[in-house]
Amino acid sequence: MTKVYSLKSGKTYTAPSLFVYPQSDLDVTSLWNMDEKNKLTHIDGLYLSLSNYKQIYKKLNFNTQPLFNSNRITIRDKILLLDPSIDKLLTGMEDEKRRMFDTGRFDRRIEKIMREIKSSDMNTFEKSLMIMNEIYPKLQVRPLIEIQTESNVDMIISPCIPITSKNKLTERFNFARQMLNDTRTLLETSSLKKYKETKDLMNVLTLSRSIIAEERNFHALFDLLLCNNPDHVGIKIDRIEESDTVAQITLYKFFREFYEYAKHKTGNKPPPMHFINVNELGYVSYCSAVSNIVCPIGHSPSYTFMRKKGGGGTSTASIEIDTSMKYYHPINMDYPKFNLQNPFPCACTECKRRHSADNIPYQERPLHNRKHWLEVKDGEIREFRETPTMLNIALRDKFARANRTQLIAYLPTTPIFAH
Repeated sequence: MTKVYSLKSGKTYTAPSLFVYPQSDLDVTSLWNMDEKNKLTHIDGLYLSLSNYKQIYKKLNFNTQPLFNSNRITIRDKILLLDPSIDKLLTGMEDEKRRMFDTGRFDRRIEKIMREIKSSDMNTFEKSLMIMNEIYPKLQVRPLIEIQTESNVDMIISPCIPITSKNKLTERFNFARQMLNDTRTLLETSSLKKYKETKDLMNVLTLSRSIIAEERNFHALFDLLLCNNPDHVGIKIDRIEESDTVAQITLYKFFREFYEYAKHKTGNKPPPMHFINVNELGYVSYCSAVSNIVCPIGHSPSYTFMRKKGGGGTSTASIEIDTSMKYYHPINMDYPKFNLQNPFPCACTECKRRHSADNIPYQERPLHNRKHWLEVKDGEIREFRETPTMLNIALRDKFARANRTQLIAYLPTTPIFAH
């Protein structure tokens, strides 16, 4: 029931696969802590966003070589992705936009235009048109590829505008296609062509629920995903909820129909699909031809960290404050309040050691949450890979034990597994 995908870099991942999406110093600390205990053997990769790249990549410390070579796979050996995340630049929080500009990879005229848009009294439609007319043409593909190659990623993600508005949809598709094709051109004709043989190319589309909810958009999106002959494709959906039944059903139909469409267009060699920034909903997609999901560590995909200036003393750096205080329940597969877990309903290393929430000081709970989540998720992926039954049956049983009837309803009667 598994499929091993080999990358041009020499690394591999095994479907059903899970990559993690570190977004804070706490996330990185938990990764290193669990890696030292060899508890990340089934998590195959790391996905970073350009919006917090400088902070996270520095904290990962991949640029510094270890004093001793390990005789096992560590997080340094995991697949590494860096998403240009243009959606964060155009529609993200103000702090995210600032950090995007701080990378130095965007035309500074864009920043000026965005300030003008923010302070104007234009309506939403007028602002959207100004972004299309004034900002899109100033987005440059090459600097966003170069920051990925400088970080030694294993796949180059094509820079692409988000498609989250139905206004002037054809023009948005054209802009997106141009950026995706520019990436392919640069990898074939410029000084960047040396990476064509060593790094896979991935197209990632950021879509809104309104775009993917209309099935008439499917074929245009399929053609866009395949327009530059990528090695992999990825989908990010903006704030999709488990309770949104229609959107969920349409999304999984999108995955399945893309797979069949890509088989036809590529001579039965469809590019592997990745479902990005998702929680347990992603498990259902394994039965709709998705090979890999990308999950934030221990919290909701739409969770936003609060920030404050400085951490005491003379520091002026932005400090993240984790206010979620949720605990991933390994049996019920939900996120109850942390302080009610007395004792912990979990046999992972951290929960066995601490026994109950009352034994953990408040300031240590966010880190415990993450380490617990990582070990449990690693175990769930191992469970899915080693199940003696069909994966859809194993998932159905797991969701039933968790009383997640809505997730059971999303499982297809005829599954399509990545292969």
